[in-house]
Amino acid sequence: MKVKELLRTDIPTITQNTTGNMALLIMEEYKTSHLIILSETEFKGIVDQESILEMEDLTKELNTIISQTKKISLSINNHICIAIKTFSEHKVSIIPIFEENKYYGYITMADIIYKIGHPYQLTEIGILTIECTIEDYSLSEISRLIEQNEGKVMSSFVQINPNSKNIHVDIIVNQKNLTRIIKSLRRFKWNVTETYDTALFEKLDNRFDSFLRYLNT
Repeated sequence: MKVKELLRTDIPTITQNTTGNMALLIMEEYKTSHLIILSETEFKGIVDQESILEMEDLTKELNTIISQTKKISLSINNHICIAIKTFSEHKVSIIPIFEENKYYGYITMADIIYKIGHPYQLTEIGILTIECTIEDYSLSEISRLIEQNEGKVMSSFVQINPNSKNIHVDIIVNQKNLTRIIKSLRRFKWNVTETYDTALFEKLDNRFDSFLRYLNT
């Protein structure tokens, strides 16, 4: 899945000659905490709301704080996993997309969540967490045991704790009832530490839009 599938253009770009006040008005209108600065076709960076508010004079142009902008961008053919990593590392709400120095638009973390979550609307899901060392971790072995119990791995997420030799792997399976799968995994010495009742996710549907709005602020 490439970022070009998530391109948006509704939030306008600004220039380094845009004043701090104008930038804040645009942020308020489009409910974003970051704006992309372009000078004609040259990318100048991503400016954040906090940097603007710290300006001594908001009537001044943004070129006075251009050195504080983040020079972060992606290619239209980058995979969304690269985008997720970039969002996590740089703590921005939007990332501009370029190809051969041409600006195509931007992506947001909220859109990535929508895209990743869409397939889960089409099937039942259950979630379990396995704790193991990185050396012992084998998704193929875990998948084999799950499939032997008539399940399929929809996706997985690895949580790495730098202070521990162990990792936690969240496995999303296309079944609500994981009893047989968990027994099989434990029989083969996989340490299943947590399971999640997906009925809880149905209760969270009404809160999902609020969470996405939070990501964009």
